[in-house]
Amino acid sequence: MIGLDTNLLVRYLVQDDQAQSRLATKHIEGGDLFFINLIVLCELSWVLQSCYGIERKRLCEVFEKILATKQFVVQNSHLAWNALHAYQSSPADFSDCLIGHINQAAECSMTLSFDKSLKNLNHFRVL
Repeated sequence: MIGLDTNLLVRYLVQDDQAQSRLATKHIEGGDLFFINLIVLCELSWVLQSCYGIERKRLCEVFEKILATKQFVVQNSHLAWNALHAYQSSPADFSDCLIGHINQAAECSMTLSFDKSLKNLNHFRVL
C-alpha cells in the first residue's frame, strides 16, 4: 500500500497541470492500493472549495467516489462516511463534521466550539 498526499490527489481529480496530472494518473491507475488519511480528506475539501470553487454538492460526490473506490483505503472510513453524511445535511465544513465524529468515537460527550454553523450537529455544543 502507498500513501497519497493531498497535492497528488488534487492533480488526479482536477487534471489542471499536464505533467503532474499525467504522473498522478499513471500511479493511481497503476493497480496499487493507496492509503488516504483523514487529514488528506480535510485538506482536499479545503483545496477543492477554496482554490477550485467546487460547490458543496460536487464535493460530496467526489468524497463518495473516493470512499467507494476499492483501491483507496481511507483511514477510519466509517468516520469519514459519518462526517460526509453530517456535511450533506448541515452548513458546517467537512473538517468540522469530521472533528465531531472523531471526538465522538473517542467517547467525548460533546465537542465545544464557537462556530455557529455547528449548532444543529449532535456532537457539538456551541458557546
